[in-house]
Amino acid sequence: MTDESIEAIALLSGVWRDACNSFAATCEMRLANGQKPPKGIQQFINDEIDERFLAAGWEGRDSKFRMKDTWVLISFRHQMSLASDLYNSLLLWKKEGIKQALLLAGTLDFLRVVTPLDATSLTSFERYTTAIAQMNGAFNPPLVIGALEADSKLDSAVAKIVLGDRLHKSRT
Repeated sequence: MTDESIEAIALLSGVWRDACNSFAATCEMRLANGQKPPKGIQQFINDEIDERFLAAGWEGRDSKFRMKDTWVLISFRHQMSLASDLYNSLLLWKKEGIKQALLLAGTLDFLRVVTPLDATSLTSFERYTTAIAQMNGAFNPPLVIGALEADSKLDSAVAKIVLGDRLHKSRT
């Protein structure tokens, strides 16, 4: 892996905790004002990721970043984007000399917490690995597929908001 790939993975450490803290604060504020709380944490995660990567000097936005010869896509995108995600990584490798592309997506279990109503519609780690397995032997791009999962413990009050009723209500 490139040094930039290692840096990108390090930048993601703690994103879950910080995004959940923002999500919980927003839920509490909206409820206090008589408004509906947000259902998904996806936007809070995306905002935290963008902030961290830009502060570290990466180019890009919307969870697509490049530094030197490394390109990173952190996907919470619809499953129909899977082919374009792979295509873009291959195009950057062949046309722009990218030495490493990271495609990172949540596991299906993680996506069920991040966005309970849309989890099965999103590109997941499992879908990426299936697609890559089907291309096995066709070529060997410098591509790393990674799983996004909760990596940090949440404060009990935040965990109650994130993991509590909103998940149970979405299943009914």
